[in-house]
Amino acid sequence: MDLALDVPEPLRGVVEDFLKLRVGGYDCGSPQILALTALLYFSMLPLHNDDRRRQYAMLANAYRLAHLAEQAA
Repeated sequence: MDLALDVPEPLRGVVEDFLKLRVGGYDCGSPQILALTALLYFSMLPLHNDDRRRQYAMLANAYRLAHLAEQAA
């Protein structure tokens, strides 16, 4: 699957800064943290079945994070 998301320029810096953070001794940009975060977004899909747009946004974000995890591995 080839998924491309257009991230606005101002947000790219925020994302890059977040991925460089360390919280509780864990690197936020590590493949393990990114994969767990992707799973979190996948798990929220059934909880938001009242809003299809929100579900698509969460699904896209989950795929984006999974892709980042794969690249970081």
